[in-house]
Amino acid sequence: MQIRLGQREVRLWLVALAVLCAVELLTHTGARNGFLASSRPEHSGFDTYPAEGYVSWLGEVPVLLDAEGILKLGAFMLGTRDSDGTGILDRRAGYAYLSTLTIPAAGAYPGYLVLNWFFWWAASAALFWLVRQRWRDDALALGASFLVATAQGFVFMAGVPMSYLAAYSMLTLLLALAERLGAFTPRAGIGTWLWLGWGAGVASTLYFTQYVVLFSWWLYGLRRVPWRYLITATAVTFGISAAWEFYGATLGGLGFATDNSSAVNAAFGGWASRLGSSWLGMLSYLRIAAVKGTLIGAFPYPWWGLAAVGFWLSSREDREWALSLLMAGLIPAILLLALLPIPRAAFYMYPAMAVLAARGALWLGGQVTRGASAAGLGRGSVAFGVAATVIALALPAAVSNLDLLSMQWVNTNFHFSTAFGW
Repeated sequence: MQIRLGQREVRLWLVALAVLCAVELLTHTGARNGFLASSRPEHSGFDTYPAEGYVSWLGEVPVLLDAEGILKLGAFMLGTRDSDGTGILDRRAGYAYLSTLTIPAAGAYPGYLVLNWFFWWAASAALFWLVRQRWRDDALALGASFLVATAQGFVFMAGVPMSYLAAYSMLTLLLALAERLGAFTPRAGIGTWLWLGWGAGVASTLYFTQYVVLFSWWLYGLRRVPWRYLITATAVTFGISAAWEFYGATLGGLGFATDNSSAVNAAFGGWASRLGSSWLGMLSYLRIAAVKGTLIGAFPYPWWGLAAVGFWLSSREDREWALSLLMAGLIPAILLLALLPIPRAAFYMYPAMAVLAARGALWLGGQVTRGASAAGLGRGSVAFGVAATVIALALPAAVSNLDLLSMQWVNTNFHFSTAFGW
């Protein structure tokens, strides 16, 4: 399906994406936030998360109790409290800092919503630009950006004052920056990778996005970029991360508790102990583990079906690009699987999944058009093809919004990865 957009149409689509992200966000705020709703004991199935103990309040708005670390950091940066009680989310302080730019004008909870909306729209718009720039395919750009604007991970995180959504967005923003700078072309120099390392370092103050970005750069760039560039970007990334911790601890008085960051060490320890056991024990663990649940929780079946078609249709270059991102999101998710099955880690695969799924939907529309044309429907065959593409793209979006019909299983699967074994 060939579509050529003019500047006016591009601007209209960017506005449409902004409106779509806003509608999705506003319908998933407060008690309707997927993270909070799926924490209720009737959905989680765990006695350790009673509803009255896993909820906090921001004014009159119920929010996830985990958000208190960010709320305390934001208040500290606004000068309304001291650093006592911070610590668990101090390494994600970039999000708290950005919230100080929106809270004074919009209010406490609305300030976080504005910030989340902006990052969500930025991710959609950045992927739209990236696809148009890289593949010169406006139809693919429309489809991929629509999928980001309705993707489960963004819907799930939109109404919670935490850094996950901003961290997801930073991945696509860094991909777009790398494309804009020609990072994987001969014209790239050390300056290009200094900029990218700086961007990944900033992302490290949101969540563990820097690891996903670095994995993707190394996997895709090993045969395309001089190693010294990749090493430089990696060093800058971790240098900025370490510098923030030093500055925040020594001058800001922040605690930088290890409660969350130590999970990585615990996950490494879990895998090390399993690798030290027999191969049969390892295979048995992988057979009953929540690998499938982690992947299906992050992306329900319609995503995988369309993405599989899109991958099959892709060129070798495009497959390598997609695989670098898929593996970059999968590696942390598999690592954490030794501790907990966390689909929100696997959701980092979303830029590649969106492009592949959109390509699959467009192929389906093309097949319907050709079939209708062969059946003698003439000009109407194009309309049938467009309708098929729209329906294919709407299906993943509809699944992401099943909670609006009081069906919380999609949120529950994203939160807890309830499916174990294959």
